[in-house]
Amino acid sequence: MHLDIDQALDDLRHAFPGICVWHGEFSGSLWALLPDRLVEARTAAGLARQLHAALPRPGAQVIRRPLPPTRRPDGTWTTAKPTAAGSPHRRDLAGRCRHVVRWLLTSCSHLTPATSLS
Repeated sequence: MHLDIDQALDDLRHAFPGICVWHGEFSGSLWALLPDRLVEARTAAGLARQLHAALPRPGAQVIRRPLPPTRRPDGTWTTAKPTAAGSPHRRDLAGRCRHVVRWLLTSCSHLTPATSLS
């Protein structure tokens, strides 16, 4: 069974380069870490379907929505302009990604034995 899981993981990693994919030893599920969330599936086909739905397709046209208008201190409205640091959504997304990675690293640290088991 480990060979089947290893082969499925290799296939997923080849199909979705740059996406961290792994098998949860205790959950028995396959997992993928996307920039904005974790994705879980019981089968490799199920995970592949979810990843195809969540990720943009190569060559797909990205539709950019106009930025929402903002209000000036004097009460008049203007259209927001993107800053050099990026949009607030992107900064928030990066913070959430760091939070998810930190959570994964700290929650899994108890699985590693502190001393040798032999």
